[in-house]
Amino acid sequence: MGLDMYLDASRYVSGWDHNKDEKFDPVLEAFGVRDLVDSNSPHFSIEVCVGYWRKANAIHAWFVNNVQGGEDNCEKYDVSRDQLAELKKVCETILGKSETAKGKLHASTVYNASGETKTYVDGEIITNPEIAQELLPTQEGFFFGGTGYDEWYLDDLRNTIAIVNRCLEADDKWYFCYHSSW
Repeated sequence: MGLDMYLDASRYVSGWDHNKDEKFDPVLEAFGVRDLVDSNSPHFSIEVCVGYWRKANAIHAWFVNNVQGGEDNCEKYDVSRDQLAELKKVCETILGKSETAKGKLHASTVYNASGETKTYVDGEIITNPEIAQELLPTQEGFFFGGTGYDEWYLDDLRNTIAIVNRCLEADDKWYFCYHSSW
């Protein structure tokens, strides 16, 4: 339960002659669909998940605001390479300008009849969160994860950069879409 986020890549392969062009046979075999493909079919599509985040609510908010037109509805949205490059730039800017120090990270909140009890753990916090708050603010939501500007937030940025780098290095026959569930 909670915010799960996916970046999928798809590729449409057309003009494929299954009798002559065997370079895709290993892919079809790996998915167990080689015998399922119509012998007259001149095309097929591949879709794979190339990025996965869990409760990275600041990254989700960026996609909602910059790709989904403000609609947070768990639908699939096309993401351009330019949009991915912009997200990467935002993450790199924040990482480059953030200073950290040892501090307490909010780990959980338990609610009971006598009120709430918050649990904290030792970790790294961003001591100058203003740039992060401006460029990539966290977002509250039902099971959306923490809203602190801390090592978990920075880990989400590093993970995002790694995902985007892989996408931008792929050839231009791949198309990307983002979707979430919560």
